[in-house]
Amino acid sequence: MCAKKKEAPFVGVELEFKNALDRLVAGEPTDKMLEIKAKRGTLRIGPSSVAVEAGRARTLIGHAKCAYPRIRTLIEMHMEEPTEPPTSFEEINRNLREDNKALQLAVKLAMSRVAAMHRFVKKTERDAERRAKEAQRQIEAMRERSNRVDGANVVALHSDRQSETD
Repeated sequence: MCAKKKEAPFVGVELEFKNALDRLVAGEPTDKMLEIKAKRGTLRIGPSSVAVEAGRARTLIGHAKCAYPRIRTLIEMHMEEPTEPPTSFEEINRNLREDNKALQLAVKLAMSRVAAMHRFVKKTERDAERRAKEAQRQIEAMRERSNRVDGANVVALHSDRQSETD
């Protein structure tokens, strides 16, 4: 009786690749660029796209003697011939609108980050000015204390005056 070897479950990095492949097959990638390609209908399943989706190096699954041959085999089973690019004006227009929305979202995010950085810089400038004024006040207070002699009526003599008795 010949018993078939039970395959080990996917764990660690291999599980990450498997989950990424499953998301791509379902057409629901988490990577922004792959998401745009999925919406356009131009997403192709291959070692590169699976690696990008998993956030790992392509070389781990990109060649025949790779580190994860079981994942490579699964990818090859799901690889298909490239589909034709959209040809109808409605399809092209829909794809352009989706791209435009994604770009507008990216611009909003960038503007928000710039505004936050601007507020941070202004706050830092105000803090620096406040600290500089405080340091100046402390310097002035130290100068006053060094010029003052406590408990005596002393007149400061300046060496730059010539004596009147000459």
